[in-house]
Amino acid sequence: SDMNCRLEGSAVRVLKSRSNFVRYALLTAVKSTADNLKNSVANLSKGDIQILVGNPNNVKTLERLIDQIPRSASSLAFIDPGGYRRLQWKTLERLAELGKNRQGEKTELLIIFPLEMALLRNLARPECAESITRFYGNRHWEELKSKKQASKSEDIKPKLVELFKDGLSGLGYKFVEDFKPTASTHDPYYHLVYA
Repeated sequence: SDMNCRLEGSAVRVLKSRSNFVRYALLTAVKSTADNLKNSVANLSKGDIQILVGNPNNVKTLERLIDQIPRSASSLAFIDPGGYRRLQWKTLERLAELGKNRQGEKTELLIIFPLEMALLRNLARPECAESITRFYGNRHWEELKSKKQASKSEDIKPKLVELFKDGLSGLGYKFVEDFKPTASTHDPYYHLVYA
């Protein structure tokens, strides 16, 4: 096998897609990832690309990111958390509020919802309870966990996604939908949630 073979991250794939935004502001928590991104996008002609480093759950970092977007523009935040532990509900609340443009339109959200690859695996682990609560912004997920424990045949996957979508609706998003990026014959490892 080729040890130098690297998969492109979601940010690079977005930049190589047919999308044509005027400005891209990419936020990563790790400086080495930002350096790799700079090298990966150096030859792309995709408009203005800003790469920021910082904890996306930190309000000051989020404000720096939002400051990159003109208030006259509509915006879309593509969120690829790499697992539920890296995305806190308070970050989505802040994006919904701070990211409004002059017309009062919220930042649109496209979120990779880590269902099978992270959330479902850790649902029953007591040491993960607080991080799951931070992800959802409430403890309603515990009711679903209890249903699953009471009946092994209970399929709570769609309900876990619905709970997250209900939260986004509660933030004032009028249209919230999820998409399964795999064939209908397979359970997806993640969902795409759009608000």
